[in-house]
Parts: sequence; structure tokens; C-alpha cells
Amino acid sequence: MWQQQSLRLSAWFAEPQTNALASENIEGVGRLLQQAYLKGAETPLLKIMDMVARYWLDHFSQVDFDNQLSTLGSEKYRAMASLVYGQLLLSRKRSGAHDMLKQGFDRIQPWLQADEYFTLLKRHKQLSVLSLGQSASAALSLQALLNEAVVVRNILGDGHARPRNDDRSDTLG
Repeated sequence: MWQQQSLRLSAWFAEPQTNALASENIEGVGRLLQQAYLKGAETPLLKIMDMVARYWLDHFSQVDFDNQLSTLGSEKYRAMASLVYGQLLLSRKRSGAHDMLKQGFDRIQPWLQADEYFTLLKRHKQLSVLSLGQSASAALSLQALLNEAVVVRNILGDGHARPRNDDRSDTLG
């Protein structure tokens, strides 16, 4: 699980998790949420961690995301949740990922350090060439996504952007 003191807003939170690891994370987060609730503490990071684990178990949808945003309190954590959800969608190359990443990036900017800002800007530009579809692809790590983006960019050449929300199942055009 994440260590709050080492948490960087430019981090990639969507590394694929096995079902066993995601289940273990949900249990651990659940215990921490219960302890925090008993103390009356705010828990936005724990809720985002829960979102990540549930996503990897296919127990988290756009409706769940919309509902969770209202429970996060501050705009900073709502922005972070948008960014993380965009990363999760992109890790499975789901349509809407690029838009969610942009929304999260736009919202989180006031809390970014300069180096975090440029890290996210560069990463999102690199990943913007990836094709997205309605159905989920196999989960990919950030490095695998970046490698694929390099290949796509090399095939397309400079200045030729791929349509952002094309369907990977369309092989004719």
C-alpha cells in the first residue's frame, strides 16, 4: 500500500494487480478505513486505494467512480481520484481514459510541484497515441504502455496523431 509521506501526485497508481493482491489490498484498506472511521479521521487516500484494488477485481465502474467523488471531500483528492481513474482506464486501454487523464491533470495542477507537472505533461503526451476501445484489453504496466506508444509513434511518424477514441476492433479503417 502507499505510504502517505512518499506519495507523489505524478506517480503512476495503475500498475496491474493480481486478484490475490487486489483482494489483500481491499482487506487491508478496509481495516484501515474502519480504524479511521472510529477515530473520526478523514480517509480520502484510503478511498482512492480502495478504488484501485476494486478496479483490478472488476468491481469498480464509472458509476462507482462518480459516487466516490462526492465522498472525497477536498478538490485535491477529487482531482487525484480523476487522475488515478484515468490511469486505471488507460492500463486496460478503455475508451475515455485520455479524457479522464486530461480532466484529472487539469484539476490537480494547483497542487503539483513543477517537476510533477512536467512529468505528467510528458507522460500524457507520450500515451496520447494509444488506441482505446469499449472492451478492456489485458492490463499493461506503465512501461509496457510507454513502449507501445513509442512503437505507434514510430509507425505514424511525427505530427500524425492517432484518433483518441478509436475502436481497436475496427481493423478496416
